[in-house]
Amino acid sequence: MKTIEAKMGDRISMGWFINGDVGKKTNITVEQGQKFYIGDYTLISEWDSNPLAEPWTLYETAAMVKASYSSSNKNVAVVNGKGYLTAKKTGTSTIKIKYKGQAVTCKLKVVKAGSFGKKAIVKKLEKASRKLAKAMSSEITEKNGYDLLREDSIFDDWNGGKVNKNISIDGFLMKKENDGIKRTEKLAVPLAGRAMTLYRQLVYFGNKKCPFSSLNSNALKTVSVKATPQKVTVTLNRAVTKEDLLGVKIRWWSSWKNERDSEHYHRIWFYNVKDGSVIEMNFCMKEGKKTVTSVPNQEVKLKKGETYKVNYNNSFAWAKEKAVKVK
Repeated sequence: MKTIEAKMGDRISMGWFINGDVGKKTNITVEQGQKFYIGDYTLISEWDSNPLAEPWTLYETAAMVKASYSSSNKNVAVVNGKGYLTAKKTGTSTIKIKYKGQAVTCKLKVVKAGSFGKKAIVKKLEKASRKLAKAMSSEITEKNGYDLLREDSIFDDWNGGKVNKNISIDGFLMKKENDGIKRTEKLAVPLAGRAMTLYRQLVYFGNKKCPFSSLNSNALKTVSVKATPQKVTVTLNRAVTKEDLLGVKIRWWSSWKNERDSEHYHRIWFYNVKDGSVIEMNFCMKEGKKTVTSVPNQEVKLKKGETYKVNYNNSFAWAKEKAVKVK
């Protein structure tokens, strides 16, 4: 798998993202013969420590950057420069991952193949994980991003989107305890970790490429707003691209499933300057268009002659409030 070099901030945090916690050390048990990217289970964040800089954080897995890997017992497990680990024989080995002065370690225990059993739900997750791994790329682009966004959604639905009492979505066997069901150290489907890296790839792309993100150097900006009681047209500084639409669909994860790749629907708020009332209107962005137009036949209409402040809420940081008089 090709790696990319992150260029984000000057402060770094790195840890295993397992059992809902991030820690510098962890224990993982796998079956002999398993092959997977151990870096899928390590989360890295980098941010700018300059107090005058915009406060933001982006997360990646170690599999997305040029980290270094080592195994203390190569007879038990070997790991190459890309973090691809092979569990060779039973025993234990300490796996270390380093990145920009940070390091995390894992005590890896390898047990005999078949030790975990093969329940139907485990086989189902294995099948979904193989399909996801086959579809993955080294990074998200406008060309592959839409298909990978769909693959991520399909994987999330592998068990109907439910928390399973037998295995977690990232491949660990579960066990019953007095206070509920918890993950064990037994990683029965290591390839399921690919989902974490794909998710982080998508989020990274969305944070950088969403046309409303202040991190996007090519962000969309509002040039003018025209309004009648039945229609509002927002003119942008440039035409909407397919990359813009991919970024916004990733940013609003649940909203894109009923949309075509060439469009995106969102809401804009209108504050009446006179009485303070608020009207929400639905708009549609379309690829290749320099205007964003309100969806026709909406129940709520703007009042003729009234002045409104157009607010795009926090998700539309590119567009400062503009006042428009309804003609």
